[in-house]
Amino acid sequence: MNRRPVSRTARSRRYYVDGIDETALRKRVMDACAGNDYFTSMLQQDVGFVLPYGNGRDDGFSATLTGTDDDHVVELVANALSPKDRGRARLASSLRDFVNRTAQLLVTCGAITYEVDFLSIADAEPPEPPFAFELHLVQPGTLDWIRRRPIQYVPGQLAETVGSDALGYVALDPERLVTIRLDAGTESEVRDAVRFLHEASDQRAAGFALVERSMQQQTPYEPMVHINETGELIAAATVPIGWTVRGLYTEHRLDPYVAWRSLRFLAFKIRLRDAAMGGVNRAVAMAGSRLAFDARVELSGVPTLADVEAAQDDLKAGSRNLSDLIRMGI
Repeated sequence: MNRRPVSRTARSRRYYVDGIDETALRKRVMDACAGNDYFTSMLQQDVGFVLPYGNGRDDGFSATLTGTDDDHVVELVANALSPKDRGRARLASSLRDFVNRTAQLLVTCGAITYEVDFLSIADAEPPEPPFAFELHLVQPGTLDWIRRRPIQYVPGQLAETVGSDALGYVALDPERLVTIRLDAGTESEVRDAVRFLHEASDQRAAGFALVERSMQQQTPYEPMVHINETGELIAAATVPIGWTVRGLYTEHRLDPYVAWRSLRFLAFKIRLRDAAMGGVNRAVAMAGSRLAFDARVELSGVPTLADVEAAQDDLKAGSRNLSDLIRMGI
């Protein structure tokens, strides 16, 4: 069925730094998230698999909508999570893409906010209620609060108001915003780890220069000493999240330690996944109140924090194969 043009309850606010020419706004966006450097990019890629990919028609997990058996509602939710695939979206794959992308943003940007956008028939007389919803990211660095009301900084030509700092902005409806974040302690640990990884990435260039000089002339520089010491520092900085830099610095570690780190990283990814899923279900509840449905997205076939705790107990007791425990966290 071909629908007439749709209208949205708010402007589409999907702004990208490459399209922003205004210096002050561009700086806000650039400063909001960690840079795309060597180690940080690796971590970002690795947390982009908090919901796994299966083989063939197997999604690697199951996603169901509880509280309703209406296929139309399932389609609404799948489309909302992946608006670009509207009409072709499947719940599991849409959910995977949304959750994995959100996990990456939580690591590199901290707390993030999505806006629930309702779609209705444009210029309908009388006005028709919304028939669908979408979730759009409020680009990190553009969200702010003025007199306890949320606003988003936008390019000047789209602004409703210009502030004293000459930045233009639009008002946001707080009733349609969903903020996703980790708990304060984990958020702080991630921020410190990412900051260290950024500094370590910057030091790689200096290391290359020293290696090149040592190949051309006699110097006191010892590349392997440098690499090993760097590995020790990175390993210490990433203990809270368990990441092992894809095993680059585990050569001198015993398997029980590698298994412990692997399980710790799995627990971290589960916390990212659960935070993202909490945001999904808040958005679904928000949409359901307008679109007359009551549902919740549930996962099965995925590891839980209870599974990790049981595996850690097995590790302490020596009652489980170390290779299995290490693979569990990959």
